[in-house]
Amino acid sequence: MNNHLSRKQLLLHLDREQPKSAARKTSEHLQLCAACTRELDCLKDELAAIVDTQVELIEPLLPSPPVPWPALEPRPGKLPKATAVPLWQRLVPSLGSALKWPLAYGGAVLTVVLIALLVWTPVSQLSAHEVIQRATVADTQRLAITPREVVRQRVLVKKTERRAPGTRTGQLESWKSAKSIFWDADADPLNTDLLNRYKANGLALYLPLSPPALESWLKLAGSEPSASREAGKIDIQVASNAQGRARGLEEFSFRVEPRDWHVDEMTLSFEDAIFQIDEEDSSILNRSEVPSAVLARLEPPESTYTPTRARALSRGVSPAINLNDLEMAVRYDLHRLKADLGENIEITRRPPAELVVNASGVSVDRKEQLAATLANKPGVHLELQAPVRTGIAGPGTTIARASQPARQPPDQRLITFFGDASAEENYTRSVLQSSTDILAHLYALKELANRWPPGQDANLSTAAKAQLAAMVRDHARDVEAGVSQLKPQVDFFLKGFGHQVVGGTPAVPGITWQTAEASSLAAARSADHTLRSLLTTSETPMPLDDALPKLQHSMQELEGFTRDLLASVPYPPNTAPAIQKF
Repeated sequence: MNNHLSRKQLLLHLDREQPKSAARKTSEHLQLCAACTRELDCLKDELAAIVDTQVELIEPLLPSPPVPWPALEPRPGKLPKATAVPLWQRLVPSLGSALKWPLAYGGAVLTVVLIALLVWTPVSQLSAHEVIQRATVADTQRLAITPREVVRQRVLVKKTERRAPGTRTGQLESWKSAKSIFWDADADPLNTDLLNRYKANGLALYLPLSPPALESWLKLAGSEPSASREAGKIDIQVASNAQGRARGLEEFSFRVEPRDWHVDEMTLSFEDAIFQIDEEDSSILNRSEVPSAVLARLEPPESTYTPTRARALSRGVSPAINLNDLEMAVRYDLHRLKADLGENIEITRRPPAELVVNASGVSVDRKEQLAATLANKPGVHLELQAPVRTGIAGPGTTIARASQPARQPPDQRLITFFGDASAEENYTRSVLQSSTDILAHLYALKELANRWPPGQDANLSTAAKAQLAAMVRDHARDVEAGVSQLKPQVDFFLKGFGHQVVGGTPAVPGITWQTAEASSLAAARSADHTLRSLLTTSETPMPLDDALPKLQHSMQELEGFTRDLLASVPYPPNTAPAIQKF
C-alpha cells in the first residue's frame, strides 16, 4: 500500500471486517506509516466519544419497555447462528425505535451524522502539508480586501523569557490596507520587541497572524512539519533546522480550527524568549470606519502636483517615487508568490516614476494573484495582455523556464545497473527534478545579482535592503536543501559504478553572495548537463566513462560553492548570528 488508508478502511480494520489479505496489508501499512497510525488513534477517540454520547444522551431518553422483557434462557439448537455486526451498526442498535420518540430524535440523528462523516467524508490523514495549504487558502480569502477596505487585527501577545520567570502580556493592534501595513506597537515594549523580530526576518510587511507570515516562519524553521489533534483543533509543529536555529528560532507552531481552517494561534520559540500570539479579532472595515491617525500612517498623503514640481520633472529631477525601492518591492512581492522561479514575467523601468510588469505569458491563476498584489501599488503598471512594444525605455529582464529534452534510448549498462528501463526512467525523473529545482533558485539569485552587483545597493533604502537580503537568504537556503536532496541521489549512481564519493570543499571566508552564486550556478549547470547527457536524449551525448568523473567533480564543486553561498548570505544590521552553523 503506497497511499494512506481511508477512514472506511480504518473502521473496517477496527471492526475486523476486512478479508484476511486486506487485513494483513492494512496491518503492514500501519507498522510503516506514522500518519495512518495517528489517524487510527484519533478514530478510536472519536468512536469512543460517539459511544459516550449514545450512553449519556440517547439511552437515558428512551422510555422503559411497557412490560418486562421475557428471560432469554439458552436453548441449544434453537438459537440462530450469530452473525457479525459492524461496529458502526452496533453503535446505534435502537435507531428505529429512537426515531419514534421526539426527545431522542435529535441525538440519534447526530450520532448517525457523526458516523457518516467519519466513514465517508474525504478528510486528510492529518497531513501537515495539506492542513497548511487549506489554512493558507482559507485565511487568504478571509483577509482579502478591496482598495476601499482595511483589515484590523487585534491579537493578545504573551512573552515568556527563558532566563527569567514570569510572563508579560499585552494587546497588539495592526492594520492592513491595499498598499501597506501598520503595527501600532510604539507604546508597548513587548509589542515593539515582537515587531523587531518580524523586521529582523523581513516580515514587518505582514499582519502578525496572516498567511504570508505563516509561510515565512515555516520556511525559516526549515524542517518537516508535523500535525496532531487536541481539543478538536489541529496543531502544527516545526522544529527549526540548523539554519533556523542560526537565526535564533528554535521552534514554530500554530493551531488550526478545522471547521473553517482558520489559524487563530501561533507560537514563536526563540532561543531567548517564547511569544504566543492569540487572535482576539480580525475585521474588515470600510476606510470611513478607520481612525484618521491610522489611515495617515497607512497611506501618507501624496504631494500635490504644483508648477514647481512640474518644472522639476521637466528638468529630470527624481519624483517622489524611488524606482529602486519600487522595483525591489515588486520583486519581493513576486518572490512571496514564488513567481520568481521560472515565470515568464518581464520587469521594465519607465522613467521617471513608473515600473512596467508584463505578465501576459503566465497562467490565469497567476494573473489573478498578480492583479490582487500589484494592481493597486503606486507607480506600478501591470500588463496582463501582450503589450505593443513601442517607446518603452530601459532594459527588460525575463525569467524563463528551461525546456527539458526527451528521453533517449536507454544505455545497456544503465539498464543493467538499474534493473530495467522503468527503474531508470523513475531515477532520471527524480534526479532531474532535483537538479531543475536547484537551477531555478540559482537563476533567481542570478537575476538579483545582475540587478544589484556588489556595492550597488547603496541607493536602496533600509527597508529595500532588508527585502533584498530576505530574498537572497530564502533562495540560498532552498539551494542548500536542493543540494542535500540531489547529493545522495548522485552518490547512489556514482557508487554503483565504483566511484569514490568525495565531500565538498570548505567554505571560503569573505566571498560575496554574488560571486558564490555565479560559482554555484556554473557547477549546477555542469552537473545538470552531465546528467542529461547520460540519461536523456542530448545533442552532446557523453560516454559513461567520461561522464562519471565529470559528474563527481561538478557535484563536489556544487557542494562546496553552496557552503560559500550560505556563508555569504546577507543579514540586516544587528541581526546576524554570532556563529553561523551551516
